[in-house]
Amino acid sequence: MSFQNSHLLPLLLVALLPLILHLIDRRRARIVDWPALRFIVLGSRARIRRLQIREALLILLRSLLVLAIACALLRPVSRTVQTSRKRSMESRGVVLVIDTSFSMEYHEEPQGPSALEKAKDAALEVLDGLVPGDRVVIIAGKPERGEAILDLDAARRSVRDLAARSGSFRLLPALDAAGSSLQSMPASAREVYVFTDLQASMLPEKDPARWRFVGERLRARGSRPVLRLIDCGAAQPRNLFLSSLDAAALAAGTDEPTTFRVTIDGPRQASAEAVSIHLLVDGDLVATATAAEVPALLDLSAKLSRSGEVRIAAEGRPDGLSQDDVRHLVLDVSDRLDVLIVGKVLEDGRRGGASYVDLALVPRTPGQAEPPVIFRTHVEEDLPSSGLSRYRVVIFASPARIDEAMAAALEGFVKGGGGLLVFADRAMDLPSWSQLVFRGGHGILPASLSHARAGMNEERRPRDISTSHPVFSVFASPEDGDLSRILVRRWTGVAELSRDAQVLARLDAESPWIIEKRSGLGKAILVTTSATPQDSDLPLTPLFLPLLHRTTRYLSARDAASSNVLVGEEISVPLESGDLEAHVVDPRGKRTALPALLQNDGLRAGFCDTQLPGFYEIEIERPQPHGEAVKISSRIFAVNLPPEESRLDRLSEETLAEIREALGLECTRDIREAASISVTQEVKVEHWPMITALAVALLFAETLLAGTFARGRVPWKIEDGGDKK
Repeated sequence: MSFQNSHLLPLLLVALLPLILHLIDRRRARIVDWPALRFIVLGSRARIRRLQIREALLILLRSLLVLAIACALLRPVSRTVQTSRKRSMESRGVVLVIDTSFSMEYHEEPQGPSALEKAKDAALEVLDGLVPGDRVVIIAGKPERGEAILDLDAARRSVRDLAARSGSFRLLPALDAAGSSLQSMPASAREVYVFTDLQASMLPEKDPARWRFVGERLRARGSRPVLRLIDCGAAQPRNLFLSSLDAAALAAGTDEPTTFRVTIDGPRQASAEAVSIHLLVDGDLVATATAAEVPALLDLSAKLSRSGEVRIAAEGRPDGLSQDDVRHLVLDVSDRLDVLIVGKVLEDGRRGGASYVDLALVPRTPGQAEPPVIFRTHVEEDLPSSGLSRYRVVIFASPARIDEAMAAALEGFVKGGGGLLVFADRAMDLPSWSQLVFRGGHGILPASLSHARAGMNEERRPRDISTSHPVFSVFASPEDGDLSRILVRRWTGVAELSRDAQVLARLDAESPWIIEKRSGLGKAILVTTSATPQDSDLPLTPLFLPLLHRTTRYLSARDAASSNVLVGEEISVPLESGDLEAHVVDPRGKRTALPALLQNDGLRAGFCDTQLPGFYEIEIERPQPHGEAVKISSRIFAVNLPPEESRLDRLSEETLAEIREALGLECTRDIREAASISVTQEVKVEHWPMITALAVALLFAETLLAGTFARGRVPWKIEDGGDKK
């Protein structure tokens, strides 16, 4: 509080004037001891005390009256920030921040509105309170500064057209974008409304200091805006969802069992009954499994009858968020895997490494037909000049020679999705392989090799075997095969490992045995021993066949990440020439033409609007002069919801209270209250009218009390027809 007439502050001392006059009057009075009055005084002591109290009360009233008059002359005022829910005569600038992440599609009731629908209804009510001339900014999806909309009908259409899109909602960046939008608004009253479901992920880090910093930035930008957080979510969301659907990391073949693992997630209390999961292959139900509790991992097995890209789907129990009740997967299935084996069948009159590898992949005796296995082997002494596109895996059993053309072909093959397996042989041209294939760690070979560090006439046994890796998982139990019993007599030393190489097994602390590296869409594995018994006992043991089979299947498996993406991510395919046309068919069956774009790796056709979970197919066609286009090829992609959008855990009450205090915002679930017009202004309140009214009341009370006291001082009264008493 302050005073407009602060120079009149000495007037407050006049409040002591009635008390001073009373004291002076008492000193001027002369006391006479009259014996005749002693009996009257002794009999009226109580009445005298009452008179003294009345006189003190009268002095107090007169002092307060004088003090009130002095305060009114000083004109005291105070300033306060008030929020009014009435229509302001000033122009308004309103920012609507609407959470459009997929978690807002949750329905608390089966037939009720979703959180996003509640948010849109509340935003429309806020817009209904605006008048022409007010400005509104709508921020949805990726938080960024928006342009003010003057046409309120256009703003309403924008709100009605909002739909759930990819991307998690973050509160602090959204408020920062809202503040930037407010700064450019020429409005007197500024308001920010945030419509969200209070998902815990909206504040990924608990950082009160950063919250306060954002709040101070908002308050520092012009007039203090109204900040209101509208809770549109369910109070206790119970959402079960499928967070993953994975196939075995090894290549899948036709007419053989393939295992699929489904992860069911969600709050434990949500699973009041058993949850059934159905596995569908190309739309047909092939397997069912049941989980007694959640979270759970379920393994379902199925035989795949056709080769190519197969559509796999796992379906769970429908609930409030339908987008995560189904998980999609595109699996590349083969009826045969063509494997190129580079090496010699005979070396120095003995069976060469290529022979051992060939017999392990396709076991047979001389003169016997090839057994019905998935592998089709082709043995060559050098890489064929016709190219490697027909093969899924290239195995160097005796890698003696390599040149620039061969190295370039191998690198393109692996980065395009092929697999490479190299057995280091003592006749290997190590400098050429290190220079052309390892390339200082930038090539596809996991390591550079050196004879200087090779083991000669020493004995080692494999150790530190990564049994969690798909290649070695079959050997997790020693009863199924113990690789540590293999005797290694000679190996090639490793001079340098690539930065992103993974050592899967060792011979000793300084001698890796099996090393892997991923490059592009493919993988390469290096074994520092040869495929012949001269280096180790492995080719002569029963373990060689399952180890080589699993390694080849692992290298043959296509990179699942290239065909399985999340909503909002781009899907694309290469185009061989510019005269080809590309179309995409989305999960609803809508067919859209795709433009051809020139990128770093060549001409590609891409599609970015993958906001609907499901299967997308990109078709490549060649138009014909007089007729329909001819379909050249197609590629299928599976699009799924990010698991974090399905976790509907809400902000705790403690965290909510902290952000309220730090950011100075209100939080409510009442849509009507949220949509009401609120104007926050700094108001100057003058208190002299109220003080003047108080002075008038005190004057009236003093007059009434003084008259009462005057009548009370009369020691007698005259009765009609009587005497004075």
